[in-house]
Amino acid sequence: MIEAYYRNRVAEDIMSRAVTLLVNDTTSIPIASKKRDGQRVTIICSDVKGGGVINTIALLDEQGKVITKRGVNILPAFEQLLEFSFEINVRGA
Repeated sequence: MIEAYYRNRVAEDIMSRAVTLLVNDTTSIPIASKKRDGQRVTIICSDVKGGGVINTIALLDEQGKVITKRGVNILPAFEQLLEFSFEINVRGA
């Protein structure tokens, strides 16, 4: 089992490294806020205007490497504001 202090350390590392959201592998959206509560990290991205189908969203670190990536199928209304958030729970095995 991974000890709680180490899971907290991993959560802090993820929070400090997350810097941008990548939409459809082309559009970068800045992070609006980050919060950590123990081993739970919540990341909220700045609002983005819809204008086409969104197929993928990826949370990137400071080196442009993917922390997590999800396939989605979102068709927002024209000019609709979207807000993306990630909640990451670090767990032991």
